[in-house]
Amino acid sequence: MRCALRIIALVLVLASLLWWSAAGARIGWWQTHVGVERTDEITGLSVVEWQERFVPGVETPALGLLLGGALLGFSPLFRRKLPTNQKTK
Repeated sequence: MRCALRIIALVLVLASLLWWSAAGARIGWWQTHVGVERTDEITGLSVVEWQERFVPGVETPALGLLLGGALLGFSPLFRRKLPTNQKTK
């Protein structure tokens, strides 16, 4: 159980870091709307359109590290199962 918790903690931390870096490694907060600048075809002016899109912020690796650290901290609470020595006479 201890080893499983440690592996889950490591996977959780790595997954959060990889997802955050793959999505752009934004150093701000989470965004649910992103402004995309485009040029109006008729007037030639630039216009910002807001699109609904989730961009993970710095909270993603922070939460991954926090939850992974909590799992790692709880792992010593589970004792190892020691093999029982049964002597037969």
